[in-house]
Amino acid sequence: MITPELIARINELSRKQRSTGLSEEEKKEQKNLREIYLEGIRGQMRQMLDNIEIVPGPGEAGNSAASAPLAKDLKITHINEVAINLRPQYH
Repeated sequence: MITPELIARINELSRKQRSTGLSEEEKKEQKNLREIYLEGIRGQMRQMLDNIEIVPGPGEAGNSAASAPLAKDLKITHINEVAINLRPQYH
């Protein structure tokens, strides 16, 4: 989960790394915090992709995804709207 404290600590370690360097323990902490951050971003992307719904276009009322025999038969011709929030979600 991405929290303001997590981001603050990642930034603090990054600044220290550039100025004086990090100890082995701090390097391990930095790697762990970055993994937590990346997993949070991946989770947000999975959630966004799970919420995508393919709807039939005009004149394609009978060709819904539910009635298609196989998903590989679907053809996406256009995307009306895509919204991606790159700001971290604080929980």
